[in-house]
Amino acid sequence: MTVAFRAANSASVTGTGTSATVTKPTGTVDTDFLIAFQTIGSTGVESSLTGPAGWANQGFGGTDGNTGVIQWWTKTASGEPASWTWGKSNVGNMCVSVLSFSTPAATPLDGTIVFDQNTTAGTTATSSGLTTNFTNDILVVCIDANSGAPTISTPTGMTQQTNPVAGATNTHACFTQTIAVTGATGIRASTLGASQKWVTAALAISGAIVSSFNVQKIVQSRAALMNASTW
Repeated sequence: MTVAFRAANSASVTGTGTSATVTKPTGTVDTDFLIAFQTIGSTGVESSLTGPAGWANQGFGGTDGNTGVIQWWTKTASGEPASWTWGKSNVGNMCVSVLSFSTPAATPLDGTIVFDQNTTAGTTATSSGLTTNFTNDILVVCIDANSGAPTISTPTGMTQQTNPVAGATNTHACFTQTIAVTGATGIRASTLGASQKWVTAALAISGAIVSSFNVQKIVQSRAALMNASTW
């Protein structure tokens, strides 16, 4: 099977708001693989963030009080509601995007997530990429810009799947790209509309199924050869 991007939705909250509700991406069905990126700006604290029931908290990248933070969550769709709500216990700003993928592998994530950050303001945000192990993985990149709401350009070769969604002190956007061959994906770069500190996240989603058929066939063939050698 080949994994495919299905759809995405986003939401944000600013000021004194404490929650952001994201509508389920269009067409999402049971067994789809769901990824959520929850981001806060320099005034946020990662420990204050909460997610919906049933979502697995996979940790975060970035520096509290400096570049901002990308907290990420995963879930296999099963009887999903029309929307989910992410929260924060402290006053501040927050953006959330949910991306849905069809026909994922039994183990959808190919390797581990890679975070990059820049604690000095600049107009180019980069993701150093990762190494894929299966053909036709989908590379997913989330770019979060701190302090304000700059535009975020689409990295070369990628497709923008969520428009920049802005809290007052951070903005993020999500991009995907099918990677036809295995190996290092290389750097993905985006131009920011204003000089900002930033943090990026990159991960790969696979639809590959590792079959035991070939292994079994090799074992059977070896046994046949050993038996033949005793005749």
